[in-house]
Amino acid sequence: MSFENKRLGIVVGSNPTGGKTLLAIRLAEAAIAAGLPVSVFLVDEGIYCALESTTNKSLLKRFHALARDGVSITLCSVMLKSHGVPEKAVKSGIEIGSLLYFVKMINDCDQTLFFMG
Repeated sequence: MSFENKRLGIVVGSNPTGGKTLLAIRLAEAAIAAGLPVSVFLVDEGIYCALESTTNKSLLKRFHALARDGVSITLCSVMLKSHGVPEKAVKSGIEIGSLLYFVKMINDCDQTLFFMG
């Protein structure tokens, strides 16, 4: 299958302990393995995927592996502030971006999938 000039966007807004987040990660891993560029944007409860905790250490490792493999992972700065989380709590490899980045990602991607709630 050829993915020439294609890009996949994934929006994660679900709790890190839920199955939707794991599905989003697996989808990103499969897309990267197939040579499809991927961008991930974390919103709502999905911002907790970028924070180290006892409940999401394995997910955070997988997000870092995706970042090392070239996946652009960005966390919504508005959501970070609204949840009262300081920027310094976000682990390296995950960028902090505005909603303007989100709009650009949707525009640049051929398909954007949402994993919410």
